[in-house]
Amino acid sequence: MPVTRRGHGISSCVAFVNESEQKWKAMPIEEKAKYDKRWLVFDDDGRADFAEGIKLARDKGFGVAFSSMCIEYWFLLHFQNQDGSPIPMIGDSHSKAQIQTINKH
Repeated sequence: MPVTRRGHGISSCVAFVNESEQKWKAMPIEEKAKYDKRWLVFDDDGRADFAEGIKLARDKGFGVAFSSMCIEYWFLLHFQNQDGSPIPMIGDSHSKAQIQTINKH
């Protein structure tokens, strides 16, 4: 049975892996027993430590799933057609703008 733990935006792939490992270790043994696999899902977004994060996650026993760029845009395409117009930004992030739009759906 899949069980997810909601994450948050990350600035470092390695930090994300280490934080996830710490959360796993802090879980009660009874709760850990419910799981037969551990997966981390995140997108590259051009982070310099992406490859290092993937290797570290696998070394720590996580399965890894990722998109190569901007998974938010892929999700957004499920809700609205895109005509090639520029994607709006919030601050310096296209992702934040897309997440805001997705959350409206």
